[in-house]
Amino acid sequence: MQPSQPPFKKHTPAPPFRPTVRGCVGQDLSLARVAEEFYPELLASSVAYTYRSLLAEEEDPLLADRLDRFSAEDAEHFRMLGRLILALGGDPAHRTHLTLGGERASGPSPTSALLKSALTEEKHLIDRLETLMGKSRDRVVRSLLSYVLEDHSRRLRFLEKEYADRTQK
Repeated sequence: MQPSQPPFKKHTPAPPFRPTVRGCVGQDLSLARVAEEFYPELLASSVAYTYRSLLAEEEDPLLADRLDRFSAEDAEHFRMLGRLILALGGDPAHRTHLTLGGERASGPSPTSALLKSALTEEKHLIDRLETLMGKSRDRVVRSLLSYVLEDHSRRLRFLEKEYADRTQK
């Protein structure tokens, strides 16, 4: 006797959620200007996480991999915010100047210095995102910013735990 086949097809996972600017109520140049100020910070954050990954890869390859994923997330956030700025009637074409000094610290755990720097940066980015959200009543804008804020909040919790684990030893 053959085993019976299940009455349903195998579940295919849905593609990852990516917010879109479709349905954005309208152009809001004042909000676009605020977002334009924040825009280079996301690019700088992506580059900073790549740099931190390079510094961490010998001491902690798993942490380096996680930092690489943070860099990729920020690159995606950079693209999403650029689309939002365009939808709001702004111009996302900005340049950024990076300052990553101080992360090449030596000591018993050089990665704790880069984690501390990342913690400071995440707190700043979260503050900026919350400020930006507070300036908009557009549900699409708030949805997109909420998505980015959720990633950064999750990341902050991870960094706080990693930093605490390394500094309490």
